[in-house]
Amino acid sequence: MKKLRQTLYIPLIYVLMVACKPTLGTLEISSIDLATYETDTFDQDFTPVPIDKTATADVSDYLATVLDTIETARHVRDLYNAYQIKEEVLHFYQLKNTSVVWVGEKSTTKEFDELLNLFLNARSHGLNPQSYDVFKLINLRKQVYEKRNPNNLALAVLDVRMTIAYMTYAYHMANGSVPPRTLSGLEVGPQIAVAPICANNSVSKAIDLLTPQEPAYYQTVAALSKYKTLEKEIIDWDPLPEDLSLEMGDTSVYVLKMANRFMQTGDLAKDALVTKDFDSVFVAGVVNFQRRHGLEPDGVIGKATIAAYNIPISRKIDMLKLNLERMRWLPEDLGDKYIIVNIPDYYLNIFEKGKNTLSMRTIVGKEASQTPIFREDLEYIVFSPTWTVPPGIVRDEILPKLRADNQYLIKRGYKLYPDWQEDSEPLESDKIDWNSVNPETITYRVVQDPGPSNALGLVKFIMPNSVNIYLHDTPSDYLFNRSERAFSHGCIRLEYPDKLAAYLLKDLKGWDEEAIAEAMNQKEPKTVLLSEKLPVYLVYRSAWGDETGLVQFRKDIYEYDSESNFEKYTTLAD
Repeated sequence: MKKLRQTLYIPLIYVLMVACKPTLGTLEISSIDLATYETDTFDQDFTPVPIDKTATADVSDYLATVLDTIETARHVRDLYNAYQIKEEVLHFYQLKNTSVVWVGEKSTTKEFDELLNLFLNARSHGLNPQSYDVFKLINLRKQVYEKRNPNNLALAVLDVRMTIAYMTYAYHMANGSVPPRTLSGLEVGPQIAVAPICANNSVSKAIDLLTPQEPAYYQTVAALSKYKTLEKEIIDWDPLPEDLSLEMGDTSVYVLKMANRFMQTGDLAKDALVTKDFDSVFVAGVVNFQRRHGLEPDGVIGKATIAAYNIPISRKIDMLKLNLERMRWLPEDLGDKYIIVNIPDYYLNIFEKGKNTLSMRTIVGKEASQTPIFREDLEYIVFSPTWTVPPGIVRDEILPKLRADNQYLIKRGYKLYPDWQEDSEPLESDKIDWNSVNPETITYRVVQDPGPSNALGLVKFIMPNSVNIYLHDTPSDYLFNRSERAFSHGCIRLEYPDKLAAYLLKDLKGWDEEAIAEAMNQKEPKTVLLSEKLPVYLVYRSAWGDETGLVQFRKDIYEYDSESNFEKYTTLAD
C-alpha cells in the first residue's frame, strides 16, 4: 500500500491543482438570490449508479492518498477554523472506514446533490455559498464524469472535496463560522464535533441535529427572508430629514411616506386608512415601530425614531445575518430550563420547556465596561451581600471622591483595608491623606457592608466565571424606567431580583416569599446553594424575528454590528 501511495503523489498533485483551478463557475455569485437563476437550480433527477466493488477498492486506495495530502490552508476555505475542519474530515472518513461516500463509477449519489442544494441555499441562513466551493464542486464533477470511465484518482479527489465542503457547512451550522472570542474574548461553550453526527446520519438528519433548535433562530431565518423581500418590493427606502419633528395633530407628506412603509413592515395594518394627517391611526404605527426598535413608545417622531427609521435596509439585513451567526455560537439545544439575557435588549428571560416563565428588565455594562457574551451555570445565591469594590473602580472612581471628601467611605457604609488579606484589620479612612496616594500603586481594599444602599442591592446570583460577572439587585431602581440601560461596570442588574430568587428556590423547603425577604435584609451575607445548576446565556441580539412574525431591532450599543466587524465574517452572504 505504501508503495502504491508513493506512485500516486505526482498525478495526485496535478489533479488537486485542477480541482482548485478557477473555472467559469467560480466567478463571484450575484447578490440576488441564487434561486432566481434557473441555471443554478438542480431540478434534474440524478439517479445514482451503484459503485462496482472492484472500482471501490481502487478508489479507496487513492482516497487514502488524497487524505494524506490535504493541506489545511490550501484546501479548507475557512481560515478561522481550518485546523478543526481538517480534523473533522479525517475523523469522518475514519468512521466511514476510509471509503468514498459521494461518488460512484458513473455518477455521484443523491446526497451529493442534496449537499449542493444545501450550499446553494446557504443564503437563507445568512451564509455564502462560495464558502463551500459549490460551483467548484459542480465544475469538478462535470470534469470527472466527462469521460465514460472516470479515473479513480479524480473520483477520490471529488469525494474528498465534497467532504471538506460538507464538514465546513456542518461546522458553521453547529458552531458558527467566526469564533466568539473575536468579539468578546470569551468562548460561549464547547465546540461541537460534527463528524460523528454527519457520519452516522443522513445529510438532512445531520444538519437538522446541528442547526440551532432555539425557536428564535428559525424566526430570525424567516425575518431575514422577509427583509430580503422587502428590499426588492419597497421602492421608497429613502431617509427622512434628521431634524424632522412631528407629533399628534401635525400634517406632513412625511406622515404618508412613513405610513406606507409601516404597512409593509407590519407596524400598521395593510388596509389602514392613512393620509398626511398625524392622527390616532398613524400614532399606533409609530408606537409599534418604536417598540420594535427598543425606543420609548411615546408616539412622537423625534431624533431617536428618525435615526432608527433611517437605517438602510441593507444594513438591517446585515444585522440579521450577524445575529444568526451569533445564535450559531450557542449549543444547538439550550436545555429544558435556562436563563437568557439579551444585552442590547436589556432583558432577562427564563425559559422552561420552551415557555417563557419569567421576564424582567436589566441594566448592562457601559460601552467602556461591556457585559461579555458567554455561557455559565448559575450555582448559588448570596443574600445580603457585601461588595468588594474592584481595584479599577477604587482607583478611577472612589479615590477622586475621597480626595474631595475624606468622609466618603464612612457616609456610604464602606470599610477600608490596607491590603487584600482576609485577616487584615480595617483602617480609619478619614485619617489618610488621599491626595498623597498614588493611583497607580494603590493597594487598599474597599468593602461595602450589606444594606439597602449596597451597590449590589440585597441579593446577588453567582455563576462562577473568569471575569467575575454575575446578576444582582441594585438600589438605583429608577434607571429601569429608561429605554436605554447600559450603566453598569459589566454585571447585570435586575429589576425583580426577589422574583428570580423565588423562582430558583421554589423547590427548596422553607424558601417562601417571607423567608426570601428576611434573608435579603440581614447584617451578614447568607449563601444558598441551588438544588440544580441553571445555564445562563449572555447573548448579544440586536436583530431577530419574534414569535408574532415581527422583526425586532435594537441599538447596537457595543458596535458589534459595525462594518469593520461584518468584514470579519467572510463566510456570510454578501
